[in-house]
Amino acid sequence: MLSPLTPSTESLVPLVVREALLVSSDLVTVRTLQQIFADLSVETSVAGDAHQARRLLVEHRFDGVIVDWDSAGSDDVLRALRANHLTRWAIALAVVSDPADGRAAFNLGVNFTLDKPLNAARTARILHTARGMMNIPRRRATRVRVRCEVHYEIEGLGKFRAQGVDLSEGGIAVQGIEAIPARCRGSISFVLPHTDRRLQLEAHVIWADRAGGAGFRFLNMTPAEHAALSGWVKRSCAQDHVPERRARRR
Repeated sequence: MLSPLTPSTESLVPLVVREALLVSSDLVTVRTLQQIFADLSVETSVAGDAHQARRLLVEHRFDGVIVDWDSAGSDDVLRALRANHLTRWAIALAVVSDPADGRAAFNLGVNFTLDKPLNAARTARILHTARGMMNIPRRRATRVRVRCEVHYEIEGLGKFRAQGVDLSEGGIAVQGIEAIPARCRGSISFVLPHTDRRLQLEAHVIWADRAGGAGFRFLNMTPAEHAALSGWVKRSCAQDHVPERRARRR
């Protein structure tokens, strides 16, 4: 059954209420996630199986979806999430029991994984970061054109170097010399332009072309990393818009 939860009156993050769908039949997992999300002003609805979850995704627009990988059909839920134009940009998380499940979930487009049994402190940190990313507009996140050196390592393929060409709160597009396959996972490192802050993040290649171009989605960012990247994007957008307004006045 659909079971909405009213957020706690003592929210840790007093922002606009967001909505998340929890897909699990494990009562312990559901209750843990509900409590943490309530503290973050995120209303939750629960689907006990994949069939109900897919129906709810058609009927309602959620800001985030968490699937319990041990639930039958969890992979189908993620495919439906990314195929639906109303939810394709939702933040997705998977609760997994082993690393192999985590890799499979990342290949289907999740942004974060949570390990079973859930550790309350670590889960709260990850959900806090995910909650912050839910504030990004539901269309594509704002992208900033950049020119920065990027180093990345792809599992099973080795290390590469490329030039970053645009950067957002959720990912980066690069142009390299060597083509890499899409739908693979690795790590990526770069310095935020005009700062001395280096970010080294887990990442998933969501698209790639034969000319060496590729797009990376950042995974499992810490609250500090997300705050640094979000602040940089906002400052960069503000600086870019000032000359534009002045030009119009002339």
